[in-house]
Amino acid sequence: MRRRVWQTPALLVLLARRLFFAVVALVAVAVIDYAMFDFPDGLERVFFHLDFGVACSYPGCPRITSLWGRMWHVDVYLLLGGLGLGVTAGFTAGVFCATRPRSLATRALEMIGLISYSLPVYLFGFGLVMLFDPSFGLLPSQVLFHPEDYAEPIENP
Repeated sequence: MRRRVWQTPALLVLLARRLFFAVVALVAVAVIDYAMFDFPDGLERVFFHLDFGVACSYPGCPRITSLWGRMWHVDVYLLLGGLGLGVTAGFTAGVFCATRPRSLATRALEMIGLISYSLPVYLFGFGLVMLFDPSFGLLPSQVLFHPEDYAEPIENP
């Protein structure tokens, strides 16, 4: 059999096209960032001073960087908990599907996995709020929504 050897012009065209679209994506991201943050001053504030403004949805309009500084450990707990839960559930579901190929339960589990993998996170979160919120959800639940009762996992697992 004869191996196919890359021809130089075809490789250069491929590389030039990839570089062109990388530049287009970079310019598009820069334009979106420029439009989102008060045009020239906002970009300088965000990228050079890490100043993201204030959060006036909280009493006293605290600075967003101070909120992140106070609550970064909550994000780490959520990241580690989600990672542990996702790896455990994914491994268990994978073993289940591998041991029962083409069964109805396997097909249903694969369909749930496909939908949850394809669904954007913000849409999934909004769906949970619309379903379980105590004030207006379809299935109101006091278990999931207690934002004022937060305690660190070390204090109250």
